[in-house]
Amino acid sequence: MILVCCIWAGFCTWISSLVRIENSYAWGLAGYTALIIVITIQPEPLLTPQFAVERCSEIVIGIVCAIMADLLFSPRSIKQEVDRELESLLVAQYQLMQLCIKHGDGEVVDKAWGDLVRRTTALQGMRSNLNMESSRWARANRRLKAINTLSLTLITQSCETYLIQNTRPELITDTFREFFDTPVETAQDVHKQLKRLRRVIAWTGERETPVTIYSWVAAATRYQLLKRGVISNTKINATEEEILQGEPEVKVESAERHHAMVNFWRTTLSCILGTLFWLWTGWTSGSGAMVMIAVVTSLAMRLPNPRMVAIDFIYGTLAALPLGLLYFLVIIPNTQQSMLLLCISLAVLGFFLGIEVQKRRLGSMGALASTINIIVLDNPMTFHFSQFLDSALGQIVGCVLAFTVILLVRDKSRDRTGRVLLNQFVSAAVSAMTTKCGTS
Repeated sequence: MILVCCIWAGFCTWISSLVRIENSYAWGLAGYTALIIVITIQPEPLLTPQFAVERCSEIVIGIVCAIMADLLFSPRSIKQEVDRELESLLVAQYQLMQLCIKHGDGEVVDKAWGDLVRRTTALQGMRSNLNMESSRWARANRRLKAINTLSLTLITQSCETYLIQNTRPELITDTFREFFDTPVETAQDVHKQLKRLRRVIAWTGERETPVTIYSWVAAATRYQLLKRGVISNTKINATEEEILQGEPEVKVESAERHHAMVNFWRTTLSCILGTLFWLWTGWTSGSGAMVMIAVVTSLAMRLPNPRMVAIDFIYGTLAALPLGLLYFLVIIPNTQQSMLLLCISLAVLGFFLGIEVQKRRLGSMGALASTINIIVLDNPMTFHFSQFLDSALGQIVGCVLAFTVILLVRDKSRDRTGRVLLNQFVSAAVSAMTTKCGTS
């Protein structure tokens, strides 16, 4: 049964490496929670249903508390940030087209469009946060989905304008070169320039206008219209609805399939190794080591640098030993008679360690989780020092075993993932350009 749970934890880690980042933690949680339940019920298998319900209830209560704390201490909406980024992104798109028409240094252009791709991706993440914030942003969410595609289209047309000039520079006439020489600083400047540019295109005629510039202006106009709708959050009118229906959402397969398989083997092998170590030694805290192996590998695998996450947990479990000792022997015995004092003492621990986690201090994340874990809060509270020490040492051993497996199972998928991403981007860019040229 434990072997099946080890494979299940690896499978969940594999899935979490492929899905979107906001859904990945749910799969990781499903993997190591099942393993924790099976490990814990080994002495008393008949209590499995009761413990499973209790464990899942603890998780739900913890998530609800986290949501309530987030709503209480983070009342500011992300909507204003989205509005500002939409304005700034439009200016950056216009400035990228200026760079491409000037046909200057390729490295400068590469850096500019790379930054825009990252900002477009970040805006998509902000859209997800806005969507979870409140149902009243549903209309803005629809517009932002289309804006994501339009932003990628603008980048594509700008880069194509640059590439065309490598072989046929005469396609970009002096009229457009002089027009794009005018600097812009704000979204209002871009709005004025786009109005003038549409008049220039109407005067020169569609046939005399390079198709990339013509398509870029059309996409920028649609972007501008949807941007106003996002900022005002008004009802979607007929023109906007037509744009929303005509903008296909860009969906691509995950580029991390090989990386996900590496994560599967890392999690599965580390859990199996921990099981063998537990059964071979017969150590009473082998189950604690197993729990830490599952948690570390499930959490670390989805992050960009799993090795550093494992090191964070090793440092954290080492720091949790003296910190947990202080709470276990001094603070909790002297405060458990008063619920208020007990809550304050634990809140102080969470407050200061939480600040260190936000500062990304090495070891802080592992210290916060490990300290709470080895204290083993219960009602009524019992103080068995040998059990505390076994639990603390089990955590350290589990983190070291997980770190060892991460080092042994090397991940060489970075180059492969980069090639897949490049192929997907080029394919999406050509597809977007072809679609826009056809509809224009």
